Amino acid sequence: MRHKFFDPARYLLLISAVCLLTAGIIGLSIPSLDGVEKGVVIKEKIGGGKAKAIYISPKSEDFIFSDHLPKHVVGAIITSEDEDFYTHHGVSMDETIEAAKFDISHFTLKHGGSTITQQLVKNVYFSSKRTFSRKIAEAITAVKLEKKLSKKQILDYYINIVEFGSGIYGIKEASYCYFKKNPEELTPKEAAALAVLMPRPKYRGRMLMEKGEDNFQKKRIADLLWKMKENGYLSSSGA
Repeated sequence: MRHKFFDPARYLLLISAVCLLTAGIIGLSIPSLDGVEKGVVIKEKIGGGKAKAIYISPKSEDFIFSDHLPKHVVGAIITSEDEDFYTHHGVSMDETIEAAKFDISHFTLKHGGSTITQQLVKNVYFSSKRTFSRKIAEAITAVKLEKKLSKKQILDYYINIVEFGSGIYGIKEASYCYFKKNPEELTPKEAAALAVLMPRPKYRGRMLMEKGEDNFQKKRIADLLWKMKENGYLSSSGA
């Protein structure tokens, strides 16, 4: 016998209302991508929790272009952060499914699963706060960005914006801070060390500063160099 308090029609109406409300909230949070090919604004956190707006443009003199860097420098970042970068359309379904499985089983939203494109839109358009609606909005924006920019343009922005340590943003600043050289001069091992920083830039950045290249994350760097070679970013001569 059907429970007298259960009304299927009202239940479906409630579910529909929740779905529409969620879709509306997400829709309102999708940013405009007008003019993104000319430049983007990021907010760099400085002392006292304040944020300073920084304009990043391909026309800037200090902008680094990915095709001006050695193959192993770009390859270290792609291999570490998004091996399917050149084949997906903003979102990697395999990674998203794996991340969702982890989050559901651990009752968390901490697992990554983000592509380089998703990381870029998060850094430019969204806060670091992890919510379900933000992850959906981030994924939608990433797909839109892939239609707006080429893979090269996305990668160019990413290497100029991504965090490599506390207050250290972009491959140029990271190369100088950690190795006192330009990114064009990085060895494969140095490039791998910078890529290893990226999942936990502040913590691992301090480790690299304190321990030095020879004593920093040896296994992770060795594993990454092996993958880079497998992916064709490293010659047989190694690091």
